[in-house]
Amino acid sequence: MIHITVETDGAGALHAVSALGHSFAFEEGQNIVCAAATVLLRTAARLLSTANGIELTGRAPERGRLDFEITSVIPSKSEYLEAVRDYLVQ
Repeated sequence: MIHITVETDGAGALHAVSALGHSFAFEEGQNIVCAAATVLLRTAARLLSTANGIELTGRAPERGRLDFEITSVIPSKSEYLEAVRDYLVQ
């Protein structure tokens, strides 16, 4: 099972994401569920990492684990963080 935690700041903007686990529905290398979760999470992290005014740290220390955290954001990017939060939650 894949466990994903989406943390927000006091205003509801995205603050951090943590994903841990695997879907065991298919054989290793054939797992479309894990592939889909990876694509969605890494897309969010890459969008944030390339946005001007947002800084984040992240790591994927092992298979089945991905963490990233917003470390700095300018006020005008709050709505952007809310949109990425909505993307992840949906």
